[in-house]
Order: sequence, then structure tokens, then C-alpha cells
Amino acid sequence: CSENVYGSSDYSGGSAFGSSSVQRDGALCEMAARAGKENKVRSISKRTAGRIRVLVLIFICLLVWIPFLLMTAASFMPKDELLWRYLSPLGIGKAPVRAALLPSYPTLEAFGELLLRSPGFFVMFWNSCIQVFPMLAGQLLVGAPAAWAFARFDFPGKKGLFGLYVLLMVLPFQVTQVSHYLILDRLGLLDSHLALIVPGIWSTFPVYIMTRSFEAVPGALLEAAYLDGAGEGKV
Repeated sequence: CSENVYGSSDYSGGSAFGSSSVQRDGALCEMAARAGKENKVRSISKRTAGRIRVLVLIFICLLVWIPFLLMTAASFMPKDELLWRYLSPLGIGKAPVRAALLPSYPTLEAFGELLLRSPGFFVMFWNSCIQVFPMLAGQLLVGAPAAWAFARFDFPGKKGLFGLYVLLMVLPFQVTQVSHYLILDRLGLLDSHLALIVPGIWSTFPVYIMTRSFEAVPGALLEAAYLDGAGEGKV
């Protein structure tokens, strides 16, 4: 800016026009310098705000992870150390809690007790597998096509039907418990794994989640797939 001002002064030869031109150039330079400082301050404040936001998120993540880390550390503690550190939460004594992220005497005794000397655990584990995996497979076969239809097709009553799905999703279990029991009794599915599998297959929550996921797929990507000859099933 100073070079431009001096240059304009020399060029004007000291005339009134040259003087006004120098003043104007000087004002423009001052405005440019002021704008540069403001932009610099604004960028610094943005970076500072971004760093503060990251620190706050890290702090929140640590608050969420600390119970899990304490539980993991407690799983490697021997029984004596576990009782010594966590007497109050276990209802034994009134000693203060001595939480630790690392056990003083790490051991695999708890895992051995669970996996080798607790047959009831495997009964519950395999019962969970028998119930969960067929339920997930049924939700993919039933829920995925329904979610794709809600996300990509337009048909009469679409909004009302999807609103009904959302309404059924937010209803508490106690509202539909009696009707579920009567239906399962008519079908003869009580006292079996199917009593849990069949209602789970027709759950509305997976349809809602997959609908939102399918709506986020870019339309250009789908058009490219259609141009390549892919049908609805392949897409």
C-alpha cells in the first residue's frame, strides 16, 4: 500500500488531484489492513471455538467410557481385591470406593469361572443366539423391502402408513402385551423360541431405522446403478 501511495504521489506531481488520490489510496489501504486484522481475529476465534468443542466432546466421551473401562478392569481383579475396592456398591460395609482403571493383581479367574465352571451361562448364550439370529434374518427379509418402499417409492397413503409405523414403534410394550399374548396363544407358539422370534421379525423399529438410512443414499448413485442395469433388488 505504501508503494502505491508514493507511486501515485510521484505520478501526480503534487497536484490537488494527486493529493486526493493519495488520501483515497491511503484510506483503502487502512480499510484493507483493518479487514485483514478482523479476518485474522475471526479465524483465530473460529479455531479456538473448534478446539474448545473438541475438548468438550473428548470430555463427554471419557465420561461415557469410564464406566466401561472400570467394569473391564474389575473383570480382571481377583475376588479379594474386587471386594476391597467396591464394598459399598456391593452392599458390604461402608468403606469408600477405591476405583481403579488397572487391577493391582490381574487374573483371569473370573473368566475361567464363567466359561469353564458355569454351564448355565452357555444355556443363556445359545438361547440368545437361537432367538437373535433368526430375528435379524427375518427383519432383513421383511423390514428391508418395506423400508425401501417408504424411502424411494410414492404411493397413496404413504405418509399415513409410515405415521402408523412410528406410532406402533413408540407404544410401550405394556399396551400391546395382552394382544401379543392372545395372538401367540391362538397360533400355539407359547413356551417356545418362536414366541419371541415372530414378534421381533415384524417389529416396526428396524423399518424406521432402515427407511432413514435409505433416504440418505444420494439419488445420483441410484441413477448410476439403474443405468448400469441394476434392478431394485440388486440396488
